Amino acid sequence: MYNQKQIRPFLITASLYITAFELLKNSINKRIEDFFMVGTKCRSHNTQKEYEEEMRPFREKHKEKKDKKTYASLDWLINVGEISEADVQKYDDVRSFRNEIAHEMLNLMCVKTTENLKKMNQHFVTMLELLRKIETFWILNVEVPCNPDYDGKEISAKDVIPGPMLAMEMLMNEALEQSE
Repeated sequence: MYNQKQIRPFLITASLYITAFELLKNSINKRIEDFFMVGTKCRSHNTQKEYEEEMRPFREKHKEKKDKKTYASLDWLINVGEISEADVQKYDDVRSFRNEIAHEMLNLMCVKTTENLKKMNQHFVTMLELLRKIETFWILNVEVPCNPDYDGKEISAKDVIPGPMLAMEMLMNEALEQSE
């Protein structure tokens, strides 16, 4: 049933959800691509070829999927031991609900609003956990070892605050402050 008091929180949460999803998807895809492009100012043929060769078997596995690049990247992350099949299932659930929000927002907002808002919040937490996990992997395994400022220093995952997490925190604080 339509609940006018829940419309604003629903719209704010939906906006943050879609933003977080795009950050997560970018982290999944772009970080791997950037990893293979390190050391070049623009994409040269050789580094692009190395990236394409590395990702080819993963893309082949998902050639029938609409978003084969993301699923290939998820498989690559499984292959390097960073995520699990359960994490991919979580991504699928988050992605599916993101599509519902994007294509059925009015229905979700007006029918079972409280239930849908609760579901969105649960998926939102899952999405932020995945984003943190993937970003922390890149920081600890690529950025820290490549930065001489961290030579000889012990950095733990709990000490890492990834940039996309800071961005989401800033956006959430701003959105919640504006809604009060």
